[in-house]
Amino acid sequence: MHVEFLFDYTSSYSYLANARIRQLGIPIAYTPVDVRAIMSGARNPPASSGSAKLRYASLDCARLAASYGVPFRWNHHVHALVEDGTLDAQLLLRGAAVAQELGAFERYHAAVFSAIWADPRDLTLKKERTALLEEHGIGVPDLWERAADPAAVRALARRNEEAIARGVFGVPMFFVDGEPFFGNERIEFVQARIAGQGAAA
Repeated sequence: MHVEFLFDYTSSYSYLANARIRQLGIPIAYTPVDVRAIMSGARNPPASSGSAKLRYASLDCARLAASYGVPFRWNHHVHALVEDGTLDAQLLLRGAAVAQELGAFERYHAAVFSAIWADPRDLTLKKERTALLEEHGIGVPDLWERAADPAAVRALARRNEEAIARGVFGVPMFFVDGEPFFGNERIEFVQARIAGQGAAA
């Protein structure tokens, strides 16, 4: 059985889903995608910073995190920083792909999610991004340079396009043998599908 998890580090619900994903008990294929590019391509515009939808999300995510026992601090700046280009969210996603290639993904993945949603850090600064890697024992000094390579940029663009073609309109999104499940709250359905209780018709 193939289980895939599509995520974006700037998605608070991806963070919450990621915190619970180990309970599935089987190997997971992690696919970093740019949620804003996907939502735009799927004609599903993302909520802007300061919107009522994001204000509600801050409350909702705090409640969910408390119920899961997961550390969480709503990052009041991340959406605005991505919108105005101060934070290159795509660089973080491309960094995940580089970390996957180099066998450092698990540590990188945990570090970046934590630096945005558990203990927010200023990832707009290269020195902070570099310090983050060092603190988590990720010995790839040129990771950010590799993530900025044009080939890495093209690879992320392809993943975004492929996701849209598969019907993805947001994250977190799961696929279980090709069957889609959208949203953090669908993990229970994913579990049932894996157990054979909710097989596709």
